[in-house]
Amino acid sequence: MQDLSSQYVAIGFSDNQRMAQSDIITAHLDSNGEPLVQDRYASARDTPAIDADNQLSDIGFSGVVGLTTVTFTLPCNSGDTRDIPLNEDRYVLLASGPVSSGGIVYHGFNGRCVSPIKLPFRCPAPSPAPAVPASTG
Repeated sequence: MQDLSSQYVAIGFSDNQRMAQSDIITAHLDSNGEPLVQDRYASARDTPAIDADNQLSDIGFSGVVGLTTVTFTLPCNSGDTRDIPLNEDRYVLLASGPVSSGGIVYHGFNGRCVSPIKLPFRCPAPSPAPAVPASTG
């Protein structure tokens, strides 16, 4: 990215190779130069709506001209209908585009790519419940 204040990056998770019905995370700098990482959902091929039930945690954002690093944690299955569960194989969508008036703008045909195959996502196995001593009594 050439200018962190005028460009965004995005990653999406999907059951198909299209933008519609995808869980999308966008990141850019706001008008004050502060990092803005947002949980979104694309119900159509349009600007994805901000997900009111934000499931992101452990957010990190850093960048210099030419390199942007965004880190975050998502639950494997939040139960939110606008989140794509990450406990099975999914397509990954990437995009980069302009920011205008504080909002993301269409990335254009050359500002996107999608994985050619579904990539494996697996949730960590749940920890076993602690053993409860049997009553002898």
